[in-house]
Amino acid sequence: VMQQRTNSSLYSAYAHVLPQETGCVLEWSDDDVELLRGSHLHTIASEIRHAAETTMADVEALPCPEVYKDRKTLVWALSILLTRVVRLGQDLQALCPGLDFFNHDCSSESFILLDENNRVYVKADRLYMPGDQVMISYGNQKTRGEFLLQYGFLPPASENTYDACLFPIDIVLEDGDDDVVTDGLERNEKTRMVFPLSLQGLPEGILKY
Repeated sequence: VMQQRTNSSLYSAYAHVLPQETGCVLEWSDDDVELLRGSHLHTIASEIRHAAETTMADVEALPCPEVYKDRKTLVWALSILLTRVVRLGQDLQALCPGLDFFNHDCSSESFILLDENNRVYVKADRLYMPGDQVMISYGNQKTRGEFLLQYGFLPPASENTYDACLFPIDIVLEDGDDDVVTDGLERNEKTRMVFPLSLQGLPEGILKY
């Protein structure tokens, strides 16, 4: 992305219309991230930022022009990747110029897809009239906090039915416990399970514990 931004190659026009700021967690200050402490989002934010720091350290060690090692530019490039990269398969992620300007709709069932001929496309999930904005989903079952960390925006609470707080529980199987209930854990084995708690009620999986 940085290379396209600094030359006149095929994708330089695309790079120049990308936003200068995304609002994702890579652009937050340490104090902003600390506000999340006590929430499951703090762990997610820390993991994303740690991965970015590792990547930037790898880039800074490469024998490439110094312009690519500028920290502000590196943060910008990684923020663009975090907010716009599309998973097209189990082992394939890519930027899709043009399609990555589609906005998110919690109710949309349209995604950026790859067909059998390696063509990238969006299949509409509803009837759109001329002039209507075509919306896609950035991923199902994401909480509003996860949208904020990765994409820099909060979907309306009334529209995101998957909004939840992740609740971890440590489970230990003891003598007399039901093996079926505890999913086949070994005796005295400790495991941690995470359940999404929402305002609509408890997740079904947590009830058996």
